[in-house]
Amino acid sequence: MAVAAVRRPTVAGYFYPFDPTALRQSLSHYVGEQSEALPAKGVVVPHGSFQHAGSLMARTLARIAIPPICVLLGPVHTPTAWKWSCLESGAYATPLGESPVAETLAAALLKRCAFLSVDPAAHAAEHSLEVPLTALQWLRPQGLSIVPILAGADDPEASEQLGKALAAAIKEAAQPVLVLASADLAQFVDKARARDQVAALVQAIQSGDASQFWMASRVRGMQPCGASAVAALMGFTQAINAGTMDVVDIDTSADHGGDPDSAAGYAGVIIR
Repeated sequence: MAVAAVRRPTVAGYFYPFDPTALRQSLSHYVGEQSEALPAKGVVVPHGSFQHAGSLMARTLARIAIPPICVLLGPVHTPTAWKWSCLESGAYATPLGESPVAETLAAALLKRCAFLSVDPAAHAAEHSLEVPLTALQWLRPQGLSIVPILAGADDPEASEQLGKALAAAIKEAAQPVLVLASADLAQFVDKARARDQVAALVQAIQSGDASQFWMASRVRGMQPCGASAVAALMGFTQAINAGTMDVVDIDTSADHGGDPDSAAGYAGVIIR
């Protein structure tokens, strides 16, 4: 009998603390005093290092009542043969433990999306899902399963199709599911421009129209890291007619010791 593979952490000790106690302490410090966590359908959080993006990521996710299943959408930073890939079995591990793949939901998405391949190699060294997973595991230490999906290219058509497939598969699952888009919305620009670019993209996200998001992301040389992930989330929330959007904050790496002339820009957005 084959043993399901566990995807081991690749940026522990680099993007965030390797020691589980130190990791929990960092997340607790970023969140501070927790307020009431409310249900949500979707969320946008950054995937930068804890030093630069950990505070916004943790504060945003702490406002959400984390359900048993989370779909994680993120970009690929390493070479891959496939534009879109997921895992159909196994688990993702961080220093806080293992989160198994929600196999039934993963299978439903694979059935609905012909372009979605099963490619564990694409996930092996990728940090965009691993970083926010640490916060999800801390907020829901028991009973969390995931569907990890990576986008290796900006693809409006596939993003829309995946969003619709998520809506259909989650409706069929008949249980609460959170769809998380992991994205750094600005890259390699000065601090002021990073803030301006993130603000423009957040406005487009609030419109609920993925075409406006794509249009905004392509003006003024924007390079959001995770555009397809955000667009797929928008396709999902549009398909289910999600309502209120809460912008938790806009931030940059330069606000936390990063280079002010080559900054990344972040946003935390919750979709109820």
